[in-house]
Amino acid sequence: MDKVKYWLWLHTRNNLTPIKANALLTHFKTPENIYNAERYDNIDGIKLDRRAVLSLEDKHFDGVDKIMNYCLKNGVAIITRDDEDFPESLRHIYNPPLLLFALGDISCLNKKLVISFVGTRSCSAYGIRIADKLAGEIAKYGVVVVSGMAKGIDSAAHEATIRAGGKTVAVLGSGIDVCYPKINKKLMNQIAKTGAVITEFVPGTAPERENFPFRNRIISGLARGVVITEAPERSGALITASYAADQGKDVFAVPGDITNPCSVGTNRLIADGAKLITCVDDILVEYIDDFTGMDLERQIETNETSSAIEDLIEDYTEDEKAILRAIGTGEVHIDKIIHDSGLDSAYVISMLTMFEITGITEQMPGKIFKLII
Repeated sequence: MDKVKYWLWLHTRNNLTPIKANALLTHFKTPENIYNAERYDNIDGIKLDRRAVLSLEDKHFDGVDKIMNYCLKNGVAIITRDDEDFPESLRHIYNPPLLLFALGDISCLNKKLVISFVGTRSCSAYGIRIADKLAGEIAKYGVVVVSGMAKGIDSAAHEATIRAGGKTVAVLGSGIDVCYPKINKKLMNQIAKTGAVITEFVPGTAPERENFPFRNRIISGLARGVVITEAPERSGALITASYAADQGKDVFAVPGDITNPCSVGTNRLIADGAKLITCVDDILVEYIDDFTGMDLERQIETNETSSAIEDLIEDYTEDEKAILRAIGTGEVHIDKIIHDSGLDSAYVISMLTMFEITGITEQMPGKIFKLII
């Protein structure tokens, strides 16, 4: 615990940028050595302004003790770079965080395969549908899904992972006690129960605009690859994609409607060399060594599920069976259900309502339906 105090002391120095803090750590080796140093000016290769020096000369632990007491009372873990639980993937990025505050299952931060999903808050129904589909499907393979808990694409990825029974990690641009946006409070609690919520910002930190680029380098840094579902020409998702490329991570992009402003960024990423993806297999194929026997296991699961569906629909009319078979084992948009069933749209909509009332189907955001088996 004493070591944690020194990490927190360094982390909370005013006017000391993370880059300068990391430079000091490289020079002095440990936060305790930085704390005990007699002088901070004229250090080889590290230029600190007077305000940063004054902050380092402040040896009080009052603020540190307050943070530690809050975390202890509220079950918040403080993970420093000294800890085995600190994400190995973050140790090797440029300007890694000194520490993380975390709620939930911190073991999922070090799982073998982690994929991040990002995109615009002002996304289309198409963007929601695709993020929901890709994240939900990849989570079923045990892949940890990371995102930023923002509205739109981020929330869709988190929610789909939870529904699939997978692990998801939310990286905040605020303190661990500040939910942003406020509407996601329930989602944040669900993520903490099934995965983890993390941040490098101390408790009480507001979600200021300048925090999010720092947050984004962690979203990309945690993952083997980053999926950009929808992003306009200027988007935080593109910042994350840039971090991912700089960190040597895989960058995947979903192609979009060329007339939709939300697709400008993703289409440009593809033109610049990001991998175009249209299904979850386009992602997983890059990590095939992590999934020995994946295709066989998927086929077995699909066969078992298809058999269960046939048992479920045995007593329905042929038209009702056509609708339920059109939904099948996946999560399907209403337009595809209408098309694949070959039935009148008004009839399909009416029957889907009845199925939902009787608990046969579930409707998700974006007019997407799935069977409850």
